[in-house]
Amino acid sequence: MKIAVVGYSGRFGSAAMKLLNDAGHTTVPVHGTDFTCEMLDSIDYALLAVPVNAALKIISSCSDPGRLVEICSVKSPFRPFAGRTISIHPLFGPSTINSGEHGDIIYIEDYSVPGSADIIHQMFPGSPLRIMSSSDHDRAMIDLLVRPYVLSMLAHSSGKAETSLATRSSRMLSEFEGIYSDESEEVMADTISLNPYSMDILLKIREGLDRIIENAGMSGVKRHHL
Repeated sequence: MKIAVVGYSGRFGSAAMKLLNDAGHTTVPVHGTDFTCEMLDSIDYALLAVPVNAALKIISSCSDPGRLVEICSVKSPFRPFAGRTISIHPLFGPSTINSGEHGDIIYIEDYSVPGSADIIHQMFPGSPLRIMSSSDHDRAMIDLLVRPYVLSMLAHSSGKAETSLATRSSRMLSEFEGIYSDESEEVMADTISLNPYSMDILLKIREGLDRIIENAGMSGVKRHHL
């Protein structure tokens, strides 16, 4: 296949270029702002490795977006284009691809052009396909992306350890903080704010913090000031 990778210089776009080339496809690198629907006349498919709003803008500008493959980590915003484009979510990133591993790809059945699962099989022959509805996908992303990212962000924002001593727990925490550093802040902002199920987990996390603060206050724990 001849596949344009729109947003080829980004975190996933650059990795997708390598993965597609390794699979024997011909790739065409395109900056996210340079793509036009007329380019579809000279390629087979366009992979949209761009943020949600950019993907929506591209899809809405094409009269026939059936050969556009959006890969965003939240699917609810694409409901107006259900059945008119191809919607997937690769569950892997640059580190996985560079190690030679191939992760699962979620195929959003209710949003994708009927019969396009075979296209994705051909595009990513080494990756198992997991078929889901858009709502099931967004619910799953709460556990797979939102919860780990938010908790890692809290760990990161609490500051670095002030002791040279280490325990198994502190080492695990240090590794866990890497989740926040490894993710794109822009992508995760979209993933959290546009996912209709995010608020439930955010409120649970806040309730847990409130209980800890309340218990600390009831125990007479005071903030230490230098």
